[in-house]
Amino acid sequence: MKVAFITRVENKKDYEKSELKILTRAVRNARINDIYILSKNKPTTDKVDSIRVKTLPHKNPISPTSFNRFFKEIDNQSYKAFFVCSKEVSISKKDITELITQLEANPKLLVVGYCFKTKNKFLNNIIQKNYSDKNNLAYRVPWNTCCIWNLNLFKKYIVNFDEITNAEIKCNLEITYKGNVLKTEYKGMEDGLAIAKAASMYSIKFKLLDKKLNWKTNDEKKLLRKDIVLRTFMTIRGYSVKDLLSAEIK
Repeated sequence: MKVAFITRVENKKDYEKSELKILTRAVRNARINDIYILSKNKPTTDKVDSIRVKTLPHKNPISPTSFNRFFKEIDNQSYKAFFVCSKEVSISKKDITELITQLEANPKLLVVGYCFKTKNKFLNNIIQKNYSDKNNLAYRVPWNTCCIWNLNLFKKYIVNFDEITNAEIKCNLEITYKGNVLKTEYKGMEDGLAIAKAASMYSIKFKLLDKKLNWKTNDEKKLLRKDIVLRTFMTIRGYSVKDLLSAEIK
């Protein structure tokens, strides 16, 4: 299976930071054919240990739909899957190989991903509590924080990540946690919305692995808003909660 790896950074100088170096080292040692880095910088092509590394320019590379730039780039390539991972995630060659193996074993799976944990006890409590809540849709699906997508199924049933996830809802979202009201935005969850589309319209399946990878995050608002954002976008698009839950396989 030919697999492309893609990640997002604000500027190419972030590529030199230790987190991304560690990530790309793991990728090079796994079954990955090419690496793509979305950033604000000019396009470049390099080679590292016989693996091609391409920088793809994007005005807002960390936006939810910046991955759509990647789909335009690889139209004539023969990739069967694309692996997405944030540089803040601690992942090994073994973890990446497991994702690829899972996808190869079931070609009808749209996406396979990992769960997460973080060393920050306060934020980790939020994450694990949400995983335990079976009514929390956002924590039932893989995230582009670290997952692998079947590119053929994505092109056939999804095409692009939905632009609605770029905060098209122009009102603030208020989340209450421990008595504090936090103002945030309706944005993100492009991954969950794509899965909901495939599940609602085509009964396509997905899988979330139980293993939890270490993730460096300090965005409390992002963690708290995920479920209501996904539900709101699903309502707007008319996607079924029941179908999404039915699409999960163990």
